[in-house]
Amino acid sequence: MTVKTIEQQIQLLAPDSIFEFFIIDLPQRTGGGRFYFHAGTNEVNKPVIWQGKTYQPMPVQATGFDISGEGKLPRPKLKVANFGGVISAELQAKDDLLGCQVTRKRTMQCFLDAENFPSKTNEEADPNQHFADDVWFIDQKTLETPEVVEFELASVFDLMGVHLPNRQVMRNSCQWTYRSPECGYTGRAFDKDDKPTDIASADFCSKRLESCRARRNYFADGIIAFGGFPGATRA
Repeated sequence: MTVKTIEQQIQLLAPDSIFEFFIIDLPQRTGGGRFYFHAGTNEVNKPVIWQGKTYQPMPVQATGFDISGEGKLPRPKLKVANFGGVISAELQAKDDLLGCQVTRKRTMQCFLDAENFPSKTNEEADPNQHFADDVWFIDQKTLETPEVVEFELASVFDLMGVHLPNRQVMRNSCQWTYRSPECGYTGRAFDKDDKPTDIASADFCSKRLESCRARRNYFADGIIAFGGFPGATRA
């Protein structure tokens, strides 16, 4: 049986491998641009294409992304190999990358772009099947040696001096009012089963992440504004 959603895939007794990708938005003050890379895990030490973008393999260790549910924001660590001082040279030219946005993307192997496979075909390829993106910012460089450079990341709440819980940490329950400015949804009506409907009185949102995803094509630029915390380890 073909597994069509990531929610179905992770429920399998033997789910596919998880692929982890990173994007660093380089500072505009030093020329800008984006750097796409993956950690080379799952014995894949070659470029991987995801959502039409090519991610280069790079020796990276990323830890500490889980949200505890107690309101304390995590401080993930990103450790990068510094072969030949290449990273040190980049840091010197780009102000240690301080304040740069780091986006972590995760999906499963079966949903990767068809170009990654020998036959250039993958019937399960689906750019919309992925875990919620994690967005962080480089807050400080905590280690620099000839072998490795380590960064500590912070959430936008930390950078703004906001302390959680400003609202309760809930994994799969959006706390925004449906169609409010925070929600940002202004598209067509959907019913309680997340199906499009022409009956205005049947318009209803169940406040689940799946409800947001069902409406993705009607959000501006296809970017949902889910008001929960999908990365929380417990509700």
